[in-house]
Parts: sequence; C-alpha cells; structure tokens
Amino acid sequence: MVNGQSIIGTIKLPSHWRYKQLNCFAIGNNVAYSFDMQTPNRTTWDFVSEYIDANGKNKSLNISKNEFDQVLGTIMAGPDIARIYFAERKGKITFIKHFDVNLKTGSKIISSNEIELPNIILGVRFTTDRLIFYSTENNKPILNVLTIDLKDSVSRVAYPLPIDISEYRKTDMSFVPGNSPVSISQALDKIKLMVDDRKIILSVDEYINVLKKPGTLIYELDLATGETTKNFITEPLNESSQSNFRSFVCENFLFRTISQAKTFTLKVFSRTTGELVSTKVVERDPESYTKVITVRNDNDPPTRDKHLPDITAFGYLLVPFVTAARDSVGEKFILLCGTNKNVKVRGPIGLTPAALITSIIMTTVKQLSDNSGLSKYFYFYGNAKEGFEFHTEDPLKGVQTQIDTFELTTTSDKSKFRYKAIASHQSEHGIIGIYEDKVENDIKVVEFTHK
Repeated sequence: MVNGQSIIGTIKLPSHWRYKQLNCFAIGNNVAYSFDMQTPNRTTWDFVSEYIDANGKNKSLNISKNEFDQVLGTIMAGPDIARIYFAERKGKITFIKHFDVNLKTGSKIISSNEIELPNIILGVRFTTDRLIFYSTENNKPILNVLTIDLKDSVSRVAYPLPIDISEYRKTDMSFVPGNSPVSISQALDKIKLMVDDRKIILSVDEYINVLKKPGTLIYELDLATGETTKNFITEPLNESSQSNFRSFVCENFLFRTISQAKTFTLKVFSRTTGELVSTKVVERDPESYTKVITVRNDNDPPTRDKHLPDITAFGYLLVPFVTAARDSVGEKFILLCGTNKNVKVRGPIGLTPAALITSIIMTTVKQLSDNSGLSKYFYFYGNAKEGFEFHTEDPLKGVQTQIDTFELTTTSDKSKFRYKAIASHQSEHGIIGIYEDKVENDIKVVEFTHK
C-alpha cells in the first residue's frame, strides 16, 4: 500500500470482448462488481457478477442483474456470510428485502422478510451489524431513522428538525455517513447531513434568518441524550451581496470559503459563539503565481498547469467549497479548498421509492463518478491560532490526493494518462475506484483508504 492506496484486484477480459454498465459495492472487506459482457459474434449481452476475495481472486457471486441493480448495501451475517439488502417494487410501494450469500460455497438463501421503505430517502448507512435509513416526509420538519439489525428487528425513531428538508432541491443536499471522506461534489452542496453513532449534524448554507440575513444554520442532535443545539452564523456576508459561499462543520469550528471577483477567502468561526477566529485571503500577488493548484474538468483526469490566482477565474459564476479534518495529532486541520463552475439540473429533493437507488447514489457516492463541472482546488494546513499554509497536495495524503496522484499516472512514454475512471463506491474505509488500465488492457480495482 502506498499513501493509503492499493490495487486490490484485477478484472481481466479478452481485448475483443465488450463490456458496459460496470458497477461495484463493498461486501464486507471485499468488493463486488458486475457488468454486461458481449462476446464476439453475438448480439446479446450476458450479465456477470463477481467479487474479489481477500487474496485478490475473482469469484462468482450468485445474484441476478435485477438483484444487483437494486442492491442497497451489505453487512456480514457471519464469517463467510454476506447479507445483501436490495429494494423490490410492489405496486406503488418499495420494500427492503435481503438474501444471504455463502462466499465459500456460492449458495444463496432468500429471506421472506420485507420492510416497507419511507417515501423520501435522504441516505443510508451500514455498520457491522445494522442497516440504517434516514428519511423525511413532505411538508414536515422531521428526520426519520429506521434501523434494521441482523435479526430483522426494526426500530423507528423520529427527530424534529429546524427546517423542512423536503422544500429543498435534491441537487442541493449531500448525505455524509460516519467518518467517510467528503468529496468535492458533496462539499459544493448547500445542505449537508452528517451522521454517525453519536450525533446528527445538519448544516444549511444561504439560509435566510428572521432578520432576512443569509448565513449558515447549524443544528446538532446528540443521540445519547436527545439534546439539540442550533446556531446561526451570518458574518461576513455583508461584504458583498453577490458573494458565493459554502461552509463545513468540523469539531468546534465552522470553516467557510467565500468567492468574489478577484479574491478567495477562508474564514473560521466558533460554532457555538459565531465569533470570527481566523481569516485567510487569497489575492493576486507575485507569490501566488508560484503556487500550483489542481484542476479537474468533469470526469477527465486532473491537471496541474494552473496557479493559485486562477482559483477566482469566472468570478461570480463560481461556487466555492471547503472540507475539513483534524490531523492524527489533533492540533491542526487539513482543508481542501477550491471553486467550481457548473450548472446543475435542479429538481425537488422529495424522491419517491422508485427513485431510491438514484437518491442513495446522489447522496453517498459523489466521488469519482460525479466530478461535474470545472473544479480548481488546493489545500490549507494549520489552525486558527498559527495560521494556514498553502499546499498543492494534501500533506496527510488524504483520499482526494490519493485519487489525483493515481489518475495523474501516465504511460511509459508519458503520451497519455494510464487510467480511466469507470465507477466508484464509498465504503467505511474510504473510496473504491474501478479503472481501465490502458497499459495492461485490463480493469483495476483500487482502494483509497480514508485515514
């Protein structure tokens, strides 16, 4: 493993065979994948479903195309038993069902138990022994949490929210489960719902308070005590009514980036008091032209041929973003900062069960497969007291830098990029990416580990 990145398996196909619709998901500590395959002299497509075991070997996974397409996720019901949950439509209602696959023998047992899904899914989490759905209802400021354990016992809990999430558009929200790495696409969203076993944090940018001032609403629910806290941070938006901003909550701080015509600003606030504790402004000075940034255009491989002042090119058309995480020592933060120029297709966040899979993919797997638009980014490393230093790459070698470094790999003659991203999956350990290898003419399964 190099910098948290490792090739965990290879999918080999003869060069004259064709494939399409390659998908993947985590199955315990392994990776399952599927694709449609067409052999020479045939017009029909065959469905292939396999998984890569701990030794890197490809083994058959005994599930159908329809089952694979509806998979929600997996938990391990025993040392070699994968419990695979999937959605099944019956009339106007969608149910959660599951089957157990013995990874040693390939045998499959389908359970007759089924559980009705809520109408508006916000996201789903998988722990070692539980499946947890988070949902809301139309015209109700409420968060419903549905938990299913290995014995198919179901618990349902409803928590109050300060806003009605169903009023917002689906492209404005990201669901961040557990300690999963946060992608650029997730960071761009106005609404972030971050959940783990201890708390639920909802942050809403561009929220208009009773005084008609835009800012960031932060709502936290302690799952152990049921206590809630709500804060609203508005400063410094009076600097420019046309400023675009995005925020990210980490520990006791709110990190906010602001994009204006010629400047890019990072501001750090106390979550509890709203006090401004640090400011860092990126301006067009001679030193800034020596600092290289990373650029991504849609799903193309990244490039590093632009400098820091280019971060504000296109001015008010840009949406800034920021993510934050503590280092292992706990004294400093690593911030991924940047801007994105993109026009998203808008639609209501209220999703029917028929759109369940799309909903979950939108809110949990925004990583390799959803880098839409033109993104430019860099890193700040430091803290509010000592200040933040610029870095082209993450000095802690986080997931985004791992992905960038891997995709920047070129062929031996450096004439083209070696890898082409096909699909990805967000696991509890990090990101699983599937790539075409243009040198060895096969498909690589790569894990980028979240530290």
